[in-house]
Amino acid sequence: MLVKEHPSPADADAGEAFVDEAEALTKAFGALGIPLSWTYGATSVRCGSSQASSDQTKACAEHLLVEIEAVLPRVIVACGEKTLDALRVLDGRCGLRVPEEVAPGEPVALRSDLTLILTEPMPAAVTSKEPKRRFWQHLRLVKDLIGGQGAG
Repeated sequence: MLVKEHPSPADADAGEAFVDEAEALTKAFGALGIPLSWTYGATSVRCGSSQASSDQTKACAEHLLVEIEAVLPRVIVACGEKTLDALRVLDGRCGLRVPEEVAPGEPVALRSDLTLILTEPMPAAVTSKEPKRRFWQHLRLVKDLIGGQGAG
């Protein structure tokens, strides 16, 4: 499960997440041998195409929780600190406890069946050289974590 902070205007128009990033993500997951059908994209804030306020993050936490419970991911890739903050708002709901300190690219067990990886925020993760390089390194961890089996 990939989660970014907020929808882009294209995401909002399509009613989907990662519209602008779809081509780059398709290539990345293809190169890793991870079928797109094993992935799910979400946003931590449902509306607005600019940086989310803490009030918006709190208000939309319920939607993110519903998606996590419905998808039952094995790995959550949080794209940026603001997305990590949105996961913290859930504070123990559905067993999720996000530590105060999370290092980018370091897998963190949120519970026995769910791992968190903090990575670069979107769109920089697919458009800027250094963030893109780090994002790729972090996605390779997902392949190792799911071991080529089941949804991630």
